[in-house]
Amino acid sequence: MFKFIHLICTIGALFIFSACSKTGPAGPIGPQGAQGPAGPTGATGSQGNANVKSGNFTLTNTQYALDIWSYQTGPGSAAGISAKMATVTLADITADVFNKGTILLYIKEPAVFGANPSVWTPLPWQISSFNPGYLININYNYDIGKLRIYYMNLPTDHAPTTPVPLISTVTVPNFDFKYVIIGGNPNARASAPVDYNNYEAVKNYYHLPD
Repeated sequence: MFKFIHLICTIGALFIFSACSKTGPAGPIGPQGAQGPAGPTGATGSQGNANVKSGNFTLTNTQYALDIWSYQTGPGSAAGISAKMATVTLADITADVFNKGTILLYIKEPAVFGANPSVWTPLPWQISSFNPGYLININYNYDIGKLRIYYMNLPTDHAPTTPVPLISTVTVPNFDFKYVIIGGNPNARASAPVDYNNYEAVKNYYHLPD
């Protein structure tokens, strides 16, 4: 009798333990919380310069050759001035740049002429020769893949105190130049987004390196 009662109690204990050890069913998923408010608008990023190239170069007297600076004097007519011309090869002057973009060229005003050599000024650039009768002028033009810089003496309406020197006898001083090539904008020449005569403004607008 005692063994039978002990067996019943053991079976009951196992049943209670088994029932208590079972994992209950998962509860229902609660409702999704409301979406939080949108974050503030991020700051506008700086304008890129993927279609703008810039660089520096220096020209010395030995890089110039005798040439002619031509200019239009009227419909169907032109004239030329004897000049020294240097050619700089620039692969970034592509056909697209030539047809749709623009090329800016700046010269560092040389101390040899009494100017501040830390200032960049746009071409064309001219300065008094310190002799009445002519001005020293530097100008440029460009073609696909090429930039041409001209150095010439431009006569004035003042009688010279000494003869205007032949350009073939002139030693061109060393000059530092900086170019900016702007491509892919068909309106680049017509509607400049910044004052192209101010290099600092151009540098800041296009985020160019110093």
